[in-house]
Amino acid sequence: MVSYFLVRSIGERAARDLLLTARLIDANEALGLGLINQVVSPELLTARAEELALRLCENSPQSLKITKGLLARISSADLDAALDYACELNASVRSSEDCIEGIAAFLQKRDPRWKA
Repeated sequence: MVSYFLVRSIGERAARDLLLTARLIDANEALGLGLINQVVSPELLTARAEELALRLCENSPQSLKITKGLLARISSADLDAALDYACELNASVRSSEDCIEGIAAFLQKRDPRWKA
């Protein structure tokens, strides 16, 4: 079941190698293949997770929700449909409160004040 997603993620050649050999890979190889974003030692894992959570909390809740929806939709669409959807979404969010606040904060060199 995961083979479809694996091929889309790391390409056919690398997926073929992993699927046909059934070999186990370590974290560094997974990083090199793009299966994971980073390798963190066990003792630093909680601190890194908290750092990432705080980083995400700095962003607009509305933009996070919309971006997650965008990624879910375009990952399963063909290129033309994905680009059309991304353009439509971009045009629709430009008048949102979060977009206006984000641009204002950037221009005023201050942290944005997001509404929950």
